[in-house]
Amino acid sequence: MVLYFTGTGNSRYLARRIAERLEMPLYDLNACIKAGNTAPVQTGRDVVLFCSYSGATKDMEAVLGAAKERGAKTVCVTDYANSPLAKLCDYAIVIA
Repeated sequence: MVLYFTGTGNSRYLARRIAERLEMPLYDLNACIKAGNTAPVQTGRDVVLFCSYSGATKDMEAVLGAAKERGAKTVCVTDYANSPLAKLCDYAIVIA
């Protein structure tokens, strides 16, 4: 199992801080999706943690959709429980 941390805008900082606290590498899934490469997520045992304050960022559907197609579990960290992101992910962590 691999745990990937990602986010957009200022929320990338939150993803980075979580990865640092857990002493795990931060992997930029956004760059991979934009390049048309979904290879980082390999199996259904992988987990993608996506951080977004608003829960309505432009690239989130592409990143999470590609991860879900490969069978990965998705977790989001957001301030809004009813955001599109929270509805799209398997699990939502609301920090408001």
